[in-house]
Amino acid sequence: MISYDAPENHVSCIYKNCTIASTFEKPNSLKFEILFGDYKSRLVRESGNNEIINAVDYFFSPGAIFGFACQSFGIDFLSFHHVFILRACLPGEIGSIITGVSPGAEILVKTLTAASSMRLRSILVMLQKKNIDLSKLLNHHYRKINYLLEAKINASYFVGELLEQKNWQ
Repeated sequence: MISYDAPENHVSCIYKNCTIASTFEKPNSLKFEILFGDYKSRLVRESGNNEIINAVDYFFSPGAIFGFACQSFGIDFLSFHHVFILRACLPGEIGSIITGVSPGAEILVKTLTAASSMRLRSILVMLQKKNIDLSKLLNHHYRKINYLLEAKINASYFVGELLEQKNWQ
């Protein structure tokens, strides 16, 4: 856990107090990606070699909610599949350290296996197909999704409840 306030002259951050999510791909090996989120800006990075492609830094405002995934296909690293729903920390808040996210963020949902990552991705796709803005869902909705995933409970009923609430708004 860390606490961070960007100094005025912080060169790697275009905006003061932003959270940076770095994405890239090493074909057939490693992939970091943004699943959703309203980013403030993005910066395309040039790669010095041909092994890394699509390197982009996304800058999120304090409090912004975004989806972030990283996976290894087991070629250069042990195989892993992680999907996170994160909230960018407000100035002075403490966040969790997550590879690829600087300086850190509050974890609302996390999956650490391929099966649970696939379940979360399917929930996100289902909500997006129903025109639900994932970056606008309340924190407690994501915490409930996290609980359902950790307990290995089918989240379809809860997703139905969210869709019903949307129809009343």
